[in-house]
Amino acid sequence: MRVMQLKEELTLIQRGSQPVLYYLNTVKRLVDELTIIDTPICIYDIMLYILNGIGAEFRDIATTI
Repeated sequence: MRVMQLKEELTLIQRGSQPVLYYLNTVKRLVDELTIIDTPICIYDIMLYILNGIGAEFRDIATTI
């Protein structure tokens, strides 16, 4: 049950108005929790979660990546 909750949080995470560093630390915390409970996430999936939630301000960079 916890795995599903953490994965949903990763899927829905949005940067909004929070600083990029805070946003990235939140993603890292979620990924670390999944790793601790023996459900690691592939680095490419982590990048997708980050890029999908980073926001319009960084859309050009995200599209290039």
